[in-house]
Amino acid sequence: MNASNGALFPLDYGGDWNVSLGAIHHYIVRVFAIFGIIVCLSLLDLKVVHASTFESYQEDSMTDTNDDTLPMQAAPIERKPAETEFRLQFNVEGGVVYPNGLYPWMTTLVVKGGSAPRAAMYLNRHNGDLIGRPIGLFSDSLSASRAQQIDERFAEMDFAGLPAPTDGDVTGSTLHLDYQKGFRIIRRTFNSSNHDFLLAAAPIMDELRDLMSYLLTKPERAIAISLETTEVQGKRLSFDFRVTNIGEHDVVIADPRVGSLDPLQPRAFVQVALLPESVPGEMEIPPQWQTLALEEVPGQVLEGGHTIRPKESLVVKSKIWTAPANGEYVAQAIWQDYQGPPDIDMSLVQPLVPADVTQNEQPFVVRGSAFSSYLKFVVGNNQD
Repeated sequence: MNASNGALFPLDYGGDWNVSLGAIHHYIVRVFAIFGIIVCLSLLDLKVVHASTFESYQEDSMTDTNDDTLPMQAAPIERKPAETEFRLQFNVEGGVVYPNGLYPWMTTLVVKGGSAPRAAMYLNRHNGDLIGRPIGLFSDSLSASRAQQIDERFAEMDFAGLPAPTDGDVTGSTLHLDYQKGFRIIRRTFNSSNHDFLLAAAPIMDELRDLMSYLLTKPERAIAISLETTEVQGKRLSFDFRVTNIGEHDVVIADPRVGSLDPLQPRAFVQVALLPESVPGEMEIPPQWQTLALEEVPGQVLEGGHTIRPKESLVVKSKIWTAPANGEYVAQAIWQDYQGPPDIDMSLVQPLVPADVTQNEQPFVVRGSAFSSYLKFVVGNNQD
């Protein structure tokens, strides 16, 4: 048996091996001592790591911030602005439609909301043939509050609860209402004699009526008709038929002296009558009109029409008129043209009825009917 001093495992390779009790005790003590050293080093290292982590967190948590702001405060919820984009179109159509799609009485109002709200109106004849009123294109930008007010009228209206429109009167105008905002679309067609429907829709109709009246004061490309007298000799007079561009941009009209496709309906003329006497308490007698044609075109006809610059006029003379007697007379100029110039390149001008509120730089051909204010004048000494 060999015993090796200092050996952990004293072995006898020759066969059976022998370990003394003292050697075993010595071995166990040394193992536990080494294990204890390892455990202590591990705990010490864990403490250092933990302390480092705590100090790092403590440093981060004490970073200078606003007093009223938490370290983990959530970002504020971003709210999208209210939708303001909308488009509204309101059409009024009266009479029998012409081949080119125009009606004898026609109004088209277009309103656009959004970042730059604007309204535009096409009007070719006033209801009731009001005198001294312009026709053509009218437009203006709208305030955000005005556009919002129009939009709110549609939001507040219960369209599903409105009375169903009836067939109405065949002599009445047809009205079309088209409103679009996002996925909401409202379309209604009704007659001007649908009184129940119009009464229920009064908040919207009143709003549109006020807007159209306002736009009449904002002519973009519009004309007005006026009449003046020129004495020739004695009872013989001539009239100056004046077409004035009251808008801000060029307009085009056919020469009013050129005949229309309908020989019974000239483009323009003057009507004259003896002024009826007005008797208090009695029904007023209408004038007995006499039609007076305009003079012939002195030269070559401008088939492409006449362009009238802003605030300028086209003036043509009537034929000579002879008063049948001395007295007080009344005269009126009437312009009516739904055809336009006979030879006009439509690619160089705006559509018959513009469908957008955006101003177009191209000239606009005015079509429709306009009536001057009444012109009163005296012939002779009014003693006959």
